[in-house]
Amino acid sequence: MGAKSQIAQKNILIVDDDPEYLELMQMTLQKAGYHARTMQMGEDVVRLLKGGEKPDLLILDLWLPDWPGIDLLPRVKDAWPDTKVLVYTGMEEDQKQFLDVVRYTDRFLKKSSDISRLVDCVRDLLS
Repeated sequence: MGAKSQIAQKNILIVDDDPEYLELMQMTLQKAGYHARTMQMGEDVVRLLKGGEKPDLLILDLWLPDWPGIDLLPRVKDAWPDTKVLVYTGMEEDQKQFLDVVRYTDRFLKKSSDISRLVDCVRDLLS
């Protein structure tokens, strides 16, 4: 089995409230060979936790309109303990919140205009 087919088997769930950025992330990851699906609301993630397909990687923005991403993290890790979590956010990190986030994530990456940083991080987490 080649490297490309191993990548294609990896499922990524991207949760972000910015529809344009969400589409950019999805297209970029699909172009890199991953199966990526998207959600814009924390409530959608909560419903998925109750019986949907478990992703190999969750890419989560902390700033969601209906549910703070930081409050989703413990629920995600309880329901999907083997799922890798990448917090990818433009939110400024305050000391306490950052420490809370680190407990539940495999990687924290600040959003930037260089989307290739995201792809590199995903490759690293899923290899």
